[in-house]
Amino acid sequence: MAVRYALNASRAVEKIMPSCVGRFIEKRFRPVPEGPDNGASFDLIRASVNLTVAALLISLATSLRLPLSTTYVTFMVAMGSSLADKAWGRDSAVYRITGVITVISGWFFTAFAAFSMCFIVAACILYGGLFGIIAMCSLAAFLLLKSSRLHRKRTQAAAQAQAANYRDPAAAARYNEEIIELMKRMAEIYEMNLEALNVEDRKRLKKLRKEARGIRRSLSDKMAMEVMPVVRELPDKEADRGKRYVQMVEYAKDYYQWKFTNDDEIHCIVNFYNNTTTKIQYLSGNLFVTVHEYVKGEEHDANLMFSGTVLQDFIVYLDNGDIEQIQ
Repeated sequence: MAVRYALNASRAVEKIMPSCVGRFIEKRFRPVPEGPDNGASFDLIRASVNLTVAALLISLATSLRLPLSTTYVTFMVAMGSSLADKAWGRDSAVYRITGVITVISGWFFTAFAAFSMCFIVAACILYGGLFGIIAMCSLAAFLLLKSSRLHRKRTQAAAQAQAANYRDPAAAARYNEEIIELMKRMAEIYEMNLEALNVEDRKRLKKLRKEARGIRRSLSDKMAMEVMPVVRELPDKEADRGKRYVQMVEYAKDYYQWKFTNDDEIHCIVNFYNNTTTKIQYLSGNLFVTVHEYVKGEEHDANLMFSGTVLQDFIVYLDNGDIEQIQ
């Protein structure tokens, strides 16, 4: 919000500022051209300026017996020097200002929280007497019981996750569907974020951020207790199959892009190591990949080509990269 207000104020000042003044200010921010006479390191100069100014401010405040934080003074000097040399950009200004506000608000919030809690406890003891002390003890006992109950639920969930049979194909299939749906939704949120950023729709960005944070919170425990054990317990054969599917999609798409000159072509790939013959053809916007058993001499005889037994048959969807096994 502060960055947006600053940008609006800057635009308003630019409208009323004479153009010559704007050109003069812009000229002051132009970097010094490199050359034998301008060999000073910019980072070292800025660091020396930061150190000198921070030391002077701390010494002055100490001599005047003023309360100060040396860390905060150094931090603010660095922020000021980076603002003066135009190191602030629209992408980084938000984080810089947020850091300043977080430091200041953290001090005040901590002091206010401590003051308020002491005031409440002292008021309960002073005006409530014995009943006030009993009420505070009851509240403390309730909070401890609630915390213990939450811890017990988490422990039970972890024990159930460890005792579950993750080698069951049904469990792997269920988690596979959940991951697919999650990835689709994440892709949709990413696209909508780009659209909202393009038009600077803050309300839509807040809504998408809230949804993304909700997904992250809901999956944090599930990833640790359910999904990762399933992945660890997957048989090596299933893991290799998934890897081969991904490789098949990538190879088929790359082969189509680089080797096909016409969509009416039918390509044959003979693998003598595995004794297979693969047929790749383009139909209805998708790639059809059929793996046949190799027949001796078929690479030299069109009549024998693709006459072997069909081992596997796939459809590779070029629009989204999905793969479907037909046989």
